Amino acid sequence: MKSQNKIYICGDSFSSIDPGWLDFHWSERLQKLLPEFDFVNLSFAGATNLSIFSQVEKALDDQSLKFVILNASDIYRVDLPNINLKRKSKLESFTISKDEKFNYNEFKKIAEKLYTELYKNSFVTLENFYDHFDHNYAPVYQYKKSAVLSSFGMWSLTKELLDKNSNTFSPEVFESAINYFKFVFDLNVRFNNDLGLIEAKIYKLYAKEIPFLYNLGGLTNKKSFLNRVFPHVIKKVENDFKSMQKFSSEINLFDIKEDSFMTDTSAPGFHIANSDVHQQIAEYYKKKILELLCKPN
Repeated sequence: MKSQNKIYICGDSFSSIDPGWLDFHWSERLQKLLPEFDFVNLSFAGATNLSIFSQVEKALDDQSLKFVILNASDIYRVDLPNINLKRKSKLESFTISKDEKFNYNEFKKIAEKLYTELYKNSFVTLENFYDHFDHNYAPVYQYKKSAVLSSFGMWSLTKELLDKNSNTFSPEVFESAINYFKFVFDLNVRFNNDLGLIEAKIYKLYAKEIPFLYNLGGLTNKKSFLNRVFPHVIKKVENDFKSMQKFSSEINLFDIKEDSFMTDTSAPGFHIANSDVHQQIAEYYKKKILELLCKPN
């Protein structure tokens, strides 16, 4: 019989399961350590912080939710319309010549028309937003051809990954993504944008009195550019979360990263190939979950 007590795991590749490495990941070990709970892992490789935002909302929609593990991602990835949307044909009637000017309301109508025609959907509620995400690195069972958004990371600009990503996005979207990182991407904007998204979910869990364990992951990890060059920025973020201290995880998965893209292509998609490390993470999470749920070990 299934338990009515569910623990949701929200995050990116560090929190997701690689089907080629079953019974290895910390989340699978944690489930064995806490058999009285059902686990729902919504994480997937390449997830943006916006996607993690949507994962938490999906968890909150479940009346059986008892606990959330939230591990934030980094800021170097964006969500883009995937290749299945055939966006180009919808845009052809909206070609703007250099002498033509549009006012705000006309642009607004274009945006609304594209949304309703492309997605064939009314406004997406928060709890259903998660279903709009997809990623070409996600396990096969998570890959949905009908999904609207696919994640594009700055790391995807490396030569060996360009061809793989071009199969996910249309040439126009793919070129726009490259140009976004070349000409538009701004570190301050993305950091504050993503921090705001994660903060919103943390405080929403707190307001709804749902016990949780969080880490800001790629936003504040020790190896990040921000932490090295602007340590005062990270220190302020950490101080702002003092009231959430008991919900904070001491483990930042980004800090124990073993990057499978940089080392061995046979390594797991969740990057950490050390079995003992996964066991230590699982045991730490078990201890913290039982503490926060006020249950004896």
